[in-house]
Parts: sequence; structure tokens; C-alpha cells
Amino acid sequence: MSRLHQELKQIQKKFQFDFSSITFTDRIDVSPTLISVVERLNSSNENSINTFHFDKLQSDLIFSEAAIKELAITYRLRFLSTSYYKNEIPKEAIHSVLVFENEHQTQIKNFKILAPKENFALENYDDPLLFMSLGNGYYYLLAKWGNDLSVFRKIKYWPFRNIFTLVTTTLLLSLLVLVICGLINPNLWVTSRALSIFLFSWKTFLFIFIYYTFKTGNYPSEFNWNSSFHNK
Repeated sequence: MSRLHQELKQIQKKFQFDFSSITFTDRIDVSPTLISVVERLNSSNENSINTFHFDKLQSDLIFSEAAIKELAITYRLRFLSTSYYKNEIPKEAIHSVLVFENEHQTQIKNFKILAPKENFALENYDDPLLFMSLGNGYYYLLAKWGNDLSVFRKIKYWPFRNIFTLVTTTLLLSLLVLVICGLINPNLWVTSRALSIFLFSWKTFLFIFIYYTFKTGNYPSEFNWNSSFHNK
């Protein structure tokens, strides 16, 4: 089990499952093939209702949308239909889908994938997790590949999780500037200039972050974790 999968399971513990909200439909008798799986991954339809045998699902692979959203915000990922995914999905993942479909005698038509934005061809590569929709805000983890997302990525994108982390980052950077200025000129601490330098630095960093956000469309993850638009 990958570290990312373990972290998602830890997040899920905070959210209570409500299996009664999942709508079950009768299975269909089909014989899925490797080619048909690839075709359906490339043309995933979010309006389609997946059919499956609930008793055969592994509970530790079921995740709520709230848990997936939190992980997406933490690592600045996008949770989108596989039809937007531009990289090649490995054979192992396709085989996992095929095994699931054979076991449940069904065809999945509603796939979602959790991956960095760079992996999607958005309107306007790394460690994806492939899900199928169970309906009513629940998803089933079918496959995962690649290496674990690094802790560095988690730290790197911390400022862009939400408005609070963005503002906190500007305050910390301003404080760092003040400390550096204080080390260069120790007399700074006994004058009112310290507050002026801190406020000027904070306004500058805040302006830079706001300008960057609106100029590039890189809004905090809490607003675009499931957006199919590059600049939204």
C-alpha cells in the first residue's frame, strides 16, 4: 500500500460512511475486454451510473468525496474524469479495471482520477489514483501507480491550500524579512521602524501572491480541486 493511499485512509476515518446513500442497481451480463476498458477510460461519462455487486467491494477501498477533496487540497491535485487525463494509463491499472468488471459482471463508464494538474489536458505526471464512482459522493479505488507524492510537494504547495494558508505564508515571510533586517541593524528593534518594515513587507508579499493568483489562474486548491479548467 502506497503512503498516499495510507494517508487517504487516515483522512477517511474522519468522515463517517453512509452506505445507505449509495444507490445499487442490477448488474449487467457482459464480457469486458482490454480494448473496451481503454475506450471507456478515454470517454468517461460523469452522468453514467456504474453497476456493481456491493458485497464484493473492499471497504478499505471506498472513499468519500470529502476525504478525496482533503487529500487533493493537501497535495494540490485535481480530481477529474479520466477523459481529461493526457498521460498513458499503465497496463496494470487497466488490468485492475478488467478484473473488477469480470468479478462484478459489469462495465464501468464513470471513472475519476486524482493526479497533479500537469497530467490533465484541461480546457481554456506523477502518482495518480484511479477511482470509479459509486454514486452519492462515494468512490471506489481501482488502481494506483507511480511513486508516492513527495513530502516536498506537500510543503511546496502548503501556501496554496486555502485563503488562510495563503495569508499565513505572507505573514511568515514578512516576519522573516523583519528578522533579517534586525540582524543587519540591531537598533531596528528599539525603533518604530520595525513595525513599518513588517507592514510594508506584508503588503508587498500579499500583493505579489494576489497578483500571481489572478494573473496565472492558480487559485487556492480548495476552490479548484475538481475544476476541469486550467485557469480556474
